[in-house]
Amino acid sequence: MSGDEFIALAANLSVNPRLGKSEARFRSAVSRAYYGAYHLALDMFAELKVRIPRNHSGHYEIYRLLSSIDQPTARLLAGLLSDLRRARNSADYDFDNADFKTQSIATWSVESANELSRALGACHQEPLRGMLLSAVAGRTQE
Repeated sequence: MSGDEFIALAANLSVNPRLGKSEARFRSAVSRAYYGAYHLALDMFAELKVRIPRNHSGHYEIYRLLSSIDQPTARLLAGLLSDLRRARNSADYDFDNADFKTQSIATWSVESANELSRALGACHQEPLRGMLLSAVAGRTQE
């Protein structure tokens, strides 16, 4: 299972009416897009041998680490994750929010998750890789 698979499912949910009622599909697409993006970021930190809690606090920890790096790609990643998480929380908990009655928020979520996926490629290259490692110094696994 990979984050990319969740993002692909989100894309399918956002456009395929055979998968259920529109609002339920759109809300599910938003949720899956966020979790796909989150797991891609989690995998990137695992490759750097950085311990991220595998519970609710891990979501904020990834955001905190990325936003602490003064570099445009890291800030972009932090912002995308934050925006996707906010939308996911609303999709899952705020049933009065009418934004989920149209496809646009589901489409935005999938596009944002794909943008995050592309931007994560820079995390494996210098100078961002070094900045990430510096930001997480002392947190790497032995």
